[in-house]
Amino acid sequence: MDKHHPKTTLERVNDLLDCAALVDGATISARAYLCQFRNLSDRLPLSLGPNQKHGVEVVRAALLRATIGTAIAILDPTDKRGNRASLGHIMDVLNDASVVELLLADVPPRLQDERRNRLAEARKEYATLYASDVARRVRRLRNEAIAHVLRPDTPTPTVETDDVFKLTDDIERLIVSLFDGLWGIAPQFPSIRQPSETYAATFWDTYFAGMTAVANTGGDALPRQ
Repeated sequence: MDKHHPKTTLERVNDLLDCAALVDGATISARAYLCQFRNLSDRLPLSLGPNQKHGVEVVRAALLRATIGTAIAILDPTDKRGNRASLGHIMDVLNDASVVELLLADVPPRLQDERRNRLAEARKEYATLYASDVARRVRRLRNEAIAHVLRPDTPTPTVETDDVFKLTDDIERLIVSLFDGLWGIAPQFPSIRQPSETYAATFWDTYFAGMTAVANTGGDALPRQ
């Protein structure tokens, strides 16, 4: 952001709307990673050869790390560069009353108060979620062991998989509220949730069917093409 040429209100509105669309897309990715992780985890323990067992453990860890990294990136606050497409950046822009008024300028008058109140509620929901214990612990794990490899002064908090599930669900609910206030419509990601679960089930069904077929022939790894 150019400090000598601050953005106009219209530019800030367009910036906010672009960020909201990017956040929606990132949420689709976070849910896809989570569906793959959860479907795989629900199948454990598995009777696998050492090669497959190691590979499955690595993939499962990578999916969880991807979910955490994406979820916290969505939740991140704004920063001085102003280039984060995150809920924190969106809420910071929404603190400008002139932005809200321009956003609602084309909304029918009878709906303006409702939408204005919805955006105010979304800002409060974000502040509450960002400050929550689960968000704090998952954020520290992301910062200290995923995005970086740090030596913190205090031990990195324990994070359970249920914490990641809950935080992702909470983020999704907040984005639904935000989109309701911005456009009065739902984001795209809810329509992708069921297909993501189906894709995950189909993928792992196919993968382990292949593993079983290989094991039945006495092999320990898929043949190379």
